[in-house]
Amino acid sequence: MRGNGEDEGARQGHLADCAGAIATAACQAAHGVLAARGTWVADEKHLLASAGLRDVDGVLAGLTGAPAALAAAVDAAVDAAAELLGSAVAAAWPGTSAAAR
Repeated sequence: MRGNGEDEGARQGHLADCAGAIATAACQAAHGVLAARGTWVADEKHLLASAGLRDVDGVLAGLTGAPAALAAAVDAAVDAAAELLGSAVAAAWPGTSAAAR
């Protein structure tokens, strides 16, 4: 768990809260990835697949109400989205740091 207050739902074992947060974050990250690629999103039915974040289904499918499992799922989703978004931004603006963008 990241320990920054965002993992309260995980600590409390709130499965629906965590599942919703993971799904929402994945969709928002997908919009960011596609924006960095210069891709217009006209149909959100394929949003996650187009951005390369369809693996979030596996994260959500394995959720249980166990706090440790929820925290691990949140961390896995955040890490995957951050890596993919960072790569997309780096490809869109080569030679600059993510912080400078």
